[in-house]
Amino acid sequence: KVQAETGYAVQGYLPQRLEVRPVLIASGRGVKTKTNVEYARLVDVAPTVARLLGFEMRVARGHALTTMLEQTVQP
Repeated sequence: KVQAETGYAVQGYLPQRLEVRPVLIASGRGVKTKTNVEYARLVDVAPTVARLLGFEMRVARGHALTTMLEQTVQP
């Protein structure tokens, strides 16, 4: 979408719009099967991937979505 007044492209929605939610589909070693995380934020994706890779993002605004991770995945 391009804003007419600026000519610049924009994307995304305000986080306050609860009807617009991103989708995250994860699969592979360390990820539980058939797990549904009811609410997650975009800032939670990087800490979750970091945890899967075996390290911790301590200064990230989000947190690892541990409910979708196997117990054996440790930072």
